[in-house]
Amino acid sequence: MYKYIITWVVASMQSMPSSDATIKTELGITNSMSTLGLHFITVKEKREKVFENKKDAIIFYNHAKTYSEIIEVKIDSIK
Repeated sequence: MYKYIITWVVASMQSMPSSDATIKTELGITNSMSTLGLHFITVKEKREKVFENKKDAIIFYNHAKTYSEIIEVKIDSIK
């Protein structure tokens, strides 16, 4: 019997404090002054799900491909 494995990567943008917002003064107070720009990083999380049924795996695979936040969707099978 085959098992079907769907793997995908969720990519999300997460805000970061600006580099000068994390500087502490000599009194130990976090500097509240920050730059006007916004700082973001892209976080990628790998996920996977195993299916016993090929039809369910293909439905899930096609559904996952419709989201712009999901990248690198792949389907594989093992016996």
